[in-house]
Amino acid sequence: PRAALAAALERGLAPHAPAARVLENVRALALPGSLAVVTGQQPGLLGGPLYCLHKALSTVVLARALERELGTRVVPVYWNHADDHDIAEVHHAWVMNEHFDWRKVGLSGVSSGRVPIGELALSDAQHRIGAIGQLLLQLLPNRPSRARALEDFLPREGESLASVFTRAFTRLLGAHGLVVLEPAWLRGELAPALARIARADAAAALARGAERVLATGRTVTIDPATAALLFEHRDDGRHGWRLSGRTWSRGPEQPELAGEALAARILSEPTRWSGAALARPLAQDLALPVVAYVGGPGEQAYHAQLDELRDACGAPRTPFVARASLVLVTRDVEDSLRTLGLSLEQALLARGELGPSREPEPQPAVIARLSEIATRASRELAAEREALAELDPGLAIQLRQSADQVKQTIRRLVEKAERVDMNRRGRGTRHVRRVAAGLTPRGEAQERVATTFEWVARHGDAWIGELLEALPPLPKGPLAVHLDLPVD
Repeated sequence: PRAALAAALERGLAPHAPAARVLENVRALALPGSLAVVTGQQPGLLGGPLYCLHKALSTVVLARALERELGTRVVPVYWNHADDHDIAEVHHAWVMNEHFDWRKVGLSGVSSGRVPIGELALSDAQHRIGAIGQLLLQLLPNRPSRARALEDFLPREGESLASVFTRAFTRLLGAHGLVVLEPAWLRGELAPALARIARADAAAALARGAERVLATGRTVTIDPATAALLFEHRDDGRHGWRLSGRTWSRGPEQPELAGEALAARILSEPTRWSGAALARPLAQDLALPVVAYVGGPGEQAYHAQLDELRDACGAPRTPFVARASLVLVTRDVEDSLRTLGLSLEQALLARGELGPSREPEPQPAVIARLSEIATRASRELAAEREALAELDPGLAIQLRQSADQVKQTIRRLVEKAERVDMNRRGRGTRHVRRVAAGLTPRGEAQERVATTFEWVARHGDAWIGELLEALPPLPKGPLAVHLDLPVD
């Protein structure tokens, strides 16, 4: 099984030309005694939010530490959740422009559906990949690293978001040995694990796990009584299999199957099956030699429900290690904090609600005049509708549309003028915007909005090695990492 696992991973990674360190780690998994530290996440546009990178780096750091401690090979593995279906969660990203405004960038023509993310082929005609590339060129400074970032992170014709994610993270972290895995490569290895779950008394085990979690005062984040545990992928889409006692079914009016019958069905068609959130951790641990799992707080909540199911399936109780939660602080942001007289803690607690460092200068009168012109022009044009309707009712409709367009065009101009004015009114306002946008974009944690793509496009990738050296294998809380990077 180990040799088959390593061979499947090497075949899957081959199109991405992995670094020698990646291939060494893949082949090490074929050796008796080797272990893996695993993390995972849905594949997002432009590499997803920064916490995806933080997961990967945490996994690499922990694998290195365990390798030193245990004296055996420990491989960092990133499980690319290509089987997930909710593409609406991952088909967009946020990118900051030179004025510290965050712009939403997204794929056109996609929505949640029954096709796995890994099977949805993207095209320029339907999803406007080229337009996304042009917008990114406009938003980001012209750095040498920008072209490489676009090459690695922007989808290509016919690719899926999952494939782009595998390529980008394999190139970005290949020198550090990270092995990115797509579950489609391991259907043969995963099917026996899913069959084991089907045979077990999973409903009773999950119910006991939920009771234990509730008894400690915590919340059961995934209700095992209603959640699908397994997914069957047919030509007409994805079908969730749920438990009712010891039997499984795809829905209230569908035939029920006993666990043994469902297990036989899984083993007869291994390429058609995947695990849902509560089953995936067990499938991972049964298919791979996992020594630890690295995850975020949301994952930790539902992993806590699984001990009894692990016992019922003969799966190990794999230790859960919290990923590093980071805020990256650049030199220009540090300078702005000093200018504003703010500590990093104060800026983070403010969540973007930072007041100006001094009394604001008055807004130029032209902005107010333009706003008045927009309102007046729209009103005066609308006043002529009845007279124009006497000539032609259709012209009156066009006049109303024209009045709205005039008003909106001038208002957009006013908004741009207001932004320019904010940035020119003195250093204080620009420093406020830099700090707010850089540390708490859109009022949220930096790692949940900013993307790996943007940081690589702006700063290259040398800082990633610096970040690896700064991370502890077992972080005890959120960390701020100060990086000496070029200023835009």
